[in-house]
Amino acid sequence: MNEKLQYASMLEIPVSTCSVTVKEGKKLFKRKKKEVNPDVVKEKLITKVNLSQENQEPIKEPIENILEQPTEQVDFEQKETVSIEKKVKKSRSKISIIGTQFIIIGVLVATIFLTNAFYPDSGINVFMREVFGSNSGVEQVDERSYDQFAPVLALDEQVSVTLSDGVIGFTGESSVYAPCDGTVAWVSSSEDGSFSMEITHSTNFSTVINGLEHVYVSQGDKVFSNVPVGYSAENGGNLCFKDASGSLISDYKLVEQSVVWEA
Repeated sequence: MNEKLQYASMLEIPVSTCSVTVKEGKKLFKRKKKEVNPDVVKEKLITKVNLSQENQEPIKEPIENILEQPTEQVDFEQKETVSIEKKVKKSRSKISIIGTQFIIIGVLVATIFLTNAFYPDSGINVFMREVFGSNSGVEQVDERSYDQFAPVLALDEQVSVTLSDGVIGFTGESSVYAPCDGTVAWVSSSEDGSFSMEITHSTNFSTVINGLEHVYVSQGDKVFSNVPVGYSAENGGNLCFKDASGSLISDYKLVEQSVVWEA
């Protein structure tokens, strides 16, 4: 197609004429040459070009109008204002949460203070004392009487035991244990080389042990009924119980090495 026809196609003008040049192609096999009528080819080509132009969708809006349309402008100031408002809302929500937490803490502190003032033995006060050790450093006074204890003589089987006027005698080599848990009040030695000690179990009850060949504790030590406090030789030793005034306690009996208080 020549230049005029191309220009006419660009302007969407129907094509009415064209020039057709028929060239013979190279063929591998010789066939009978067909005669081509240039006029028929010309008419078919013009009709095809005009039909293709009619099927094309026209441009709905001129390019000049499209280019003249203003582009969307971004209001940066408005966006910045919105972002600042969001930050302010977030900060306010955080402040409100922190304020709520402070209010809850204040209510708890006030509750603990009131319970300490009016109900010192309440469950929450006991729990707080146990957790935070509010009782640490405060000496607990044990005022139990002797009949609230259950003393046991933990001696070896080969040791013979006697009871006379509140004094328990034992003969034979054996480890000697405290009859109850307590604290060593004092330890002393006699002229014959034996040792004596007193163990306090409460302000109203204590045990005195005499005739020990060896002692394993010293004054102020905590002792327990399952840990030996000394060792007795063949000649043995004795022990007795005292009340708050230091008087000998004798109203009890031994039942299988256990002390049973008499009513």
